[in-house]
Amino acid sequence: MNYNPSARMSAAAVVSSSTSTKLERKVLERNRRNQMKILLSHLNSLLPKHGPNKKSLPIPGLIDETTNYIKNQENKLKKLKEKKEKLISSRIKRPFTESTSALRPPRLQIKEMGCVLEIILINGSDNQIVFYDMIRILHEEGVDIASSSYSVAGNSIIHVVHAQKKGSNFSFNAAKIIERLNRFVDGMTSKMQF
Repeated sequence: MNYNPSARMSAAAVVSSSTSTKLERKVLERNRRNQMKILLSHLNSLLPKHGPNKKSLPIPGLIDETTNYIKNQENKLKKLKEKKEKLISSRIKRPFTESTSALRPPRLQIKEMGCVLEIILINGSDNQIVFYDMIRILHEEGVDIASSSYSVAGNSIIHVVHAQKKGSNFSFNAAKIIERLNRFVDGMTSKMQF
């Protein structure tokens, strides 16, 4: 019998290589299972709890409950989007009547008293953007708001604003401010009566 030491070493290397490959596969599989446990635990924590002592579900039950929960949330989202679209389209299509405050055009009265303007704005209770834009225009024209008050009458809000020019040395161009405010309110009125 021929003794070949290199053959014996290569056989040992093959056994050693095979053993290390099996160990590597076992370690990889253990790490994969641990990662899956962590992910499933996280998934379970994301689901709403329906009882005070709700225990972790087995994996198939957890997957089923997650799938049902996602479908339920998608249905809720779809219904809410439909409701939103319905509300938006009904607001646009609503006919102009005296009782609908959303489409009631704003009314503006301006009184000039020296360097002070008294501005009275009457608009719908859910159309406050007109008031905010009016204040923005006054600030752009360099006007200080001395006082502002409002009162609610039915579906309308009545705003009373007292404004004056910043600094007493400047000439007060009330006509320009009045014209700009009237143009703005007229533009809002025409948009609302489309």
